[in-house]
Amino acid sequence: MIKELATWIQNNTTLIIGVDLFVGERLIEAPVKCIVLLESGGKPDFWDTKVRETTIEILARAQTYLDAKELIWPVYSLLHGLVGQDLPVIDSNYLYSIDTCDALTEPQPLGTDEKGNNEFSVNLVTKYQQY
Repeated sequence: MIKELATWIQNNTTLIIGVDLFVGERLIEAPVKCIVLLESGGKPDFWDTKVRETTIEILARAQTYLDAKELIWPVYSLLHGLVGQDLPVIDSNYLYSIDTCDALTEPQPLGTDEKGNNEFSVNLVTKYQQY
């Protein structure tokens, strides 16, 4: 589902997968100014086993504090509050439909990485179904 979500983000922003938008990991050769989408487990729905949940982290990195903050906000604004959105079908042949995407906080600074670049992060609880 995260690959499909990244494709949807690419289709609705200026970010490009493999250039300044990365999925699952930030490559060593990635530019300083980039976004990474990461996923972690979520709580299964007790009443409806078709509904899945995962937490998506948006991690933005840029040389300056303000650039990192400016980079993350459009992606955050695009995802937070998202309801009833079908994602593009990619090579998995599954349709993923976002039921809800809800941020736990607004984007916040994490400090700097090992090279002194600034990072911002936000986590979104995402409920979705796979068809």
